[in-house]
Amino acid sequence: MFMKVILHLDLDSYFVSAQRTIQPELIGKPVVITDGLKRSIITASSYEAKKRGVKVPMPFYEAKKILPNLIAIKPNFALYTVLSTKLFELLSNKITQKIQVASIDECYLDVTDIYQKWETPFKMAKYIQKIVMQELKLPISIGISNNKFVAKMSTQINKPFGITITKPGDFKEKFGKWPTNKIHGVGGPTNDKLKSIGIENIEQLINADESKVIDLLGVVGKELIKNVNEKGSDTIDSSMNDLKGIGNSMTFMDKDRYKRKEILEIISHLSNMVAIRMNNRNLSGSVISVSIKGINNTGKSVVRKQETLIRPIKTFDEIFKEATYLFDEIWDGKGVKFASVRMTKLENIFNNSYQTSIFDIKNEKTKTSKIIDVLNSKLGEKTLISLEEAEKTFNKKQHQSRFVENDRIVKRYKDLKKYK
Repeated sequence: MFMKVILHLDLDSYFVSAQRTIQPELIGKPVVITDGLKRSIITASSYEAKKRGVKVPMPFYEAKKILPNLIAIKPNFALYTVLSTKLFELLSNKITQKIQVASIDECYLDVTDIYQKWETPFKMAKYIQKIVMQELKLPISIGISNNKFVAKMSTQINKPFGITITKPGDFKEKFGKWPTNKIHGVGGPTNDKLKSIGIENIEQLINADESKVIDLLGVVGKELIKNVNEKGSDTIDSSMNDLKGIGNSMTFMDKDRYKRKEILEIISHLSNMVAIRMNNRNLSGSVISVSIKGINNTGKSVVRKQETLIRPIKTFDEIFKEATYLFDEIWDGKGVKFASVRMTKLENIFNNSYQTSIFDIKNEKTKTSKIIDVLNSKLGEKTLISLEEAEKTFNKKQHQSRFVENDRIVKRYKDLKKYK
């Protein structure tokens, strides 16, 4: 049936679904992700809200006019990152390591050599839906085809919690009448240009004069022609998923970040997730890199800075400290829409080539410090600090001391137990 079998997995209304894992009372209700202010833009909308016309990126006040009983939930980046990491690790452990992460809530799998274990690609997809729901409480839709583009397009057909197979040669029949603005990768400006030469749906693009489209759109046009003619890439780039490096990234879909404090909050969450994944594998790393994409950048322009460390690191404190330094080195003070933190040159902590010298003994973490690290990792941020660290912070006047009330800690711990 297929030369290659490629699956595209897309979590359904991910931010809303993630919130429902810790607030199951929201299931079945119209929910949006926004900060709840009148002029706020909706980042994500549940299918109950979408059916009534509440969509991204509608202003919240307009959505409330449509649905007065609409429930607004503030973004929870720590939760999104935790569940995303768990999803990709679940797939890697139980399905295949041939994974290409496309974003925080979607990925591609090459299952060409293994789908027969489940008899058919469809039965395999059903199994994936089952284990993701059982272990993470997240609904996921799956598209199946012989290349990544057609698999991704297929995912859109039966959302939510659907599975769609598009066999080779069936793309034109299945998608031909779709307007060009529904093509993956076609934005407003590109769509307007296609309309200017009389191309308004996918069938017209398939039948168009290729040279005319390429002259109009350049490299983008060439890629479009390949994709709609079922000649898109079927290669899975899993370089980010193996143990050569562990990283986490996030694209800010609700708004660009202009304030250093806001951006560092995201980098803190990313650093924490990297630390958790390294700890789960008993790894440390001696090369750290931070990447950001500013609002004035175009295409794939991402600013990145890397540092080779004197000794391997693995804790949240160490990773966040170095990531903050690198961020300050590359940030130009303008808006940021994407950030990532990545550790490479990894090695098992039990075979660590770095030897502790007499000068490092005073820096070794105490048992109390290790407990604090574990709790902070589970809480999703640096909520707890040691007395020694608090005193140093106060004396150096680098940051204001943060005091956390007991009820806040208890609440966060209860929330954690709900989605652990």
